[in-house]
Amino acid sequence: WALRWESATASGEPKFPSSEPQPHVQKEGIDAVLKWSEKRVATAQDDFKSSGFRRMPSPVSWNEEAVYMVMVDRFANGDLANDLINIPVYQVQDMESGSAFTVGDWRHGGDLQGLRNRLGYLQDLGVSVIWVSPIFLQASGQPYGYYMTDPAMIDPGFGSKELFRQLVHEAHERGIYIVLDVVTNMLTSPGFGYQDQPNIDQTTECCISAEAAYWNSSAAYPWNVSNQSDLTWGNDVPPYLRSLSFFQRCGSQTEYRPNGGKFEDMPHEYNSALATKYDAGLLWPEPFHAPADMPDFATMEPSFQTLYVNLLKYWIAYADIDGYRFDAVKYVSADYIAHIATKTRAFAATLGKKNFFLTGEILQSGNVPFLYTYLGRMPKGQDFSPTCSVHPGCAGLVGDCCPSPGGFLACCFANIDTEFPIPQRVSEAHQELLSLAEGLGSPGPGLPAIYPPDDYHFGRVFVQDQLNASDYWANKATMDRHWGLLGKQAVPEWTWLFTESQDIERVLQTKGMGGDLWRLKPALIWTYTWRGIPTVYYGLEQGLNGQCSTISDSIPHDSAKSLQADCDQGTKDGLKRQDLFTGAPWLLGSAVPSVQESARIGMEMPRAYPPHWCQETLLDRENEVYVLARALGRIRRSCPLLSNTEAYMAACDDGKQLGYWKFRSSGEKAGPVAMLVLLSAQKEPV
Repeated sequence: WALRWESATASGEPKFPSSEPQPHVQKEGIDAVLKWSEKRVATAQDDFKSSGFRRMPSPVSWNEEAVYMVMVDRFANGDLANDLINIPVYQVQDMESGSAFTVGDWRHGGDLQGLRNRLGYLQDLGVSVIWVSPIFLQASGQPYGYYMTDPAMIDPGFGSKELFRQLVHEAHERGIYIVLDVVTNMLTSPGFGYQDQPNIDQTTECCISAEAAYWNSSAAYPWNVSNQSDLTWGNDVPPYLRSLSFFQRCGSQTEYRPNGGKFEDMPHEYNSALATKYDAGLLWPEPFHAPADMPDFATMEPSFQTLYVNLLKYWIAYADIDGYRFDAVKYVSADYIAHIATKTRAFAATLGKKNFFLTGEILQSGNVPFLYTYLGRMPKGQDFSPTCSVHPGCAGLVGDCCPSPGGFLACCFANIDTEFPIPQRVSEAHQELLSLAEGLGSPGPGLPAIYPPDDYHFGRVFVQDQLNASDYWANKATMDRHWGLLGKQAVPEWTWLFTESQDIERVLQTKGMGGDLWRLKPALIWTYTWRGIPTVYYGLEQGLNGQCSTISDSIPHDSAKSLQADCDQGTKDGLKRQDLFTGAPWLLGSAVPSVQESARIGMEMPRAYPPHWCQETLLDRENEVYVLARALGRIRRSCPLLSNTEAYMAACDDGKQLGYWKFRSSGEKAGPVAMLVLLSAQKEPV
């Protein structure tokens, strides 16, 4: 592994060349790249036909399913041979020096073969949808999948495209659907980044001019953005993506300072005169946490939109996946989302998947001023060609109010409190795609669903005994904002609901709660009965708590001390993403005693295959949370009213008891008319 990394770095050749020819956009041009991407889709369809597999149609109703989120690197190791094929440089350095400072963020060996080996386990649990973390090539070797380098290639540390298709086929044979997590906003690769990092003035001007183009220009004409910076490509950026026009190139959010201040301190409500300046800080620079080697895609560029649509179509055609989860949606333009969402769903429908699943991740959605522009249907009564009349207080807003016929900004609405401004790029996209979306039975172009709803926070803190029942209901209006928005514009029944995820700390990660297995029971019941699609983060059913236990004596003292400090602080991503297979180095704690017995942080990579899932000590199928999860799946399937997206308060005298009613909808003719759900945030319910 060390020689592979060193030789690739020194030679100037990519570490993992594509097995298929890829055009070089700088030599052959963008048109050649687009034709190549179209041909790949057609070839993928032929490949699937020759495989002998049958395509799996979409379910009639996704909200009758149960989702299980798998972090591929941490879930199961099925192939020891690929464990060290693609590891990050910091892991190389740790292993060469005999230290373990970063072991929580190493590649730990989980892969697609491991997931394939555990399909029986997930079927036994009652899972009907697997949300698979990103699996495309990451030249940096990062473990989690979100540092994508080539969306046309499976990361060899996870497996191959042939293995992925076999996995999807075998899941389908068990009645399980596959939803693939994909990065939509950026590309990452060692040596890829800015030749010279843009400064505050350059970044600010670039973002403001991009926002003006978004609101005021047509996709039919080149968009003029000033102060874009040049890039250096490194060795691993695929040749078909090496076009400056495919990247935004404005710089980092930390350098975007409209009006001389931090953009995140500005008003961000859609009806604020400064909303577009706030919006510019989300869409056009790289997010705060992004290092220099993570430039954002130019999502307003029509040729890039077409290319990415074809890259997404490929995996539907080749592997027969059933849906996509789009990562980091709030950092990309809504016209781009409209194109990739509508066109991938329309393509899937031609293959028999008439209800292809799509959802977009928008954390802290209340901070996204024009959230409604990402969804299927525009707000009712919206005029795509409003008449401009300057709103008071618009001085200094991005661009002029009406620089050209048909151009407009948020300030162009006389009654900004009741109108819903839409960027010209988005309105054009919706007009272009409307008939295509209607043919899908969709509410309109754009995403059918977004997540997480605000509900997840309140359900989570209730079971942690940090919020009583009366305060829970006092926040119902806040929760209803999400459902009201989706009810008007999208498909609220497609909302994923959970209490923990790869981005959200585990329920039992809070200090003092690591052994409180009982808390996961009301958490699961709430997830399966409140509203939306129940979604379980891997290991919740095994009581995983993200807390450090035994640190191996083999770890040097300075590394052990550093790891303990990280554990005590409790904020590292690795703590949310512990291993769930025997022999792995990052076996954090569990509230299930039999699983807790194996808890150990080490620095040795797996040396033997973990046992079959039936004998795996980390998969205790007799623990009470696992048993409850299985039962809840059966109860939900037998009681359609539990899938309804409304819940009504049931009064409870005890603030530690949360009660709500679920009622049968008018279209349901079987099953109970009503069901009362009572949850207790106490170890011994009364």
